[in-house]
Amino acid sequence: EVGMIAGARSMGLGKFFGGLEGDNDGTVAISETRLPGLAEHVVVAASHSGLIVSAQAAELAGNFLETGHFSR
Repeated sequence: EVGMIAGARSMGLGKFFGGLEGDNDGTVAISETRLPGLAEHVVVAASHSGLIVSAQAAELAGNFLETGHFSR
């Protein structure tokens, strides 16, 4: 199963040069992260590069790996 964690803090060069539409993380639009076949999808308050240091994203990923769901 695949889960997707998307960021919603628009920071970075992508917001100025990427032509992102709608809510985004500064690099990827949230709409681009809603892929067919995902078991779960969640949005956190983090920029694209901020996702790797986000405690919330880490906890959600751990939950998903342990249980197949983002929340316990």
